[in-house]
Amino acid sequence: MKISKINQKIIFLFIITFSIHSLSYGKISGDVDGNGVVNLIDCLQILHKIANSAVDIPINLIQAKHIISGTYSQIRNSEKTTYTFNADATCVRIGPDNFGGSLTTEGTWHYENDSLYINTSGEIAIFVARYQVNIYEFYEAAFTNEDGSKLIMAPPGKPIDYMPDILGRYTGSGEVNVILPNMSYGNQSIIIESIIDVESDGSWESTVTIETNGQPEIGRYQGQVDPSMPIIYTFGSYFYPDIFSSDTTSVYFVRE
Repeated sequence: MKISKINQKIIFLFIITFSIHSLSYGKISGDVDGNGVVNLIDCLQILHKIANSAVDIPINLIQAKHIISGTYSQIRNSEKTTYTFNADATCVRIGPDNFGGSLTTEGTWHYENDSLYINTSGEIAIFVARYQVNIYEFYEAAFTNEDGSKLIMAPPGKPIDYMPDILGRYTGSGEVNVILPNMSYGNQSIIIESIIDVESDGSWESTVTIETNGQPEIGRYQGQVDPSMPIIYTFGSYFYPDIFSSDTTSVYFVRE
């Protein structure tokens, strides 16, 4: 049986993929990104070159940014939360309270390496009484995308050593503590855990768990990574696949 030229090239590609030892110190044939391993990204790019020999499409690698300043908001469960980050390190947080109203707190924000800290205080009205509220927020990683239009507070990532292998599990986290000094039974401990699992066909599923005083609320989202030109954000010592453009994903804040 006669094998077409395109099939010969594909067979040759997979012979290379499975016959090269990953610990070899020399240049590996098929290692497009030069990281010493022939992985999914290499295969996608080589297969794309076979189909479109005149076009060379690499990984779209984007350096994410720290917040500089601006107002970002998010709507979850029909309730809006807004942060205004000022260039002088002050900030204002406006969000829903537990009594059907809106709570405004003011304070400071800063980065320690790539972790974001937000500390704000305000007052909450319950009937005729007013109580002080302190909110302490910590996000293991928080960055904006390339044009600053989206703020991702607890993105799931993988150590940079594994880049650009986009398969597998990514994790991220955050923590919020709401303290009422004169009404301790109103205190809240909120833990945010985000996970993305990326499959070999480029599909991904995200699970975001927001646990408040031990009671979890779970959101699930799904989508598809573009296999011809995957977008990967790098931030600090981690990298993140771009799922933030999905219409069904509400885990990010939008710049107003």
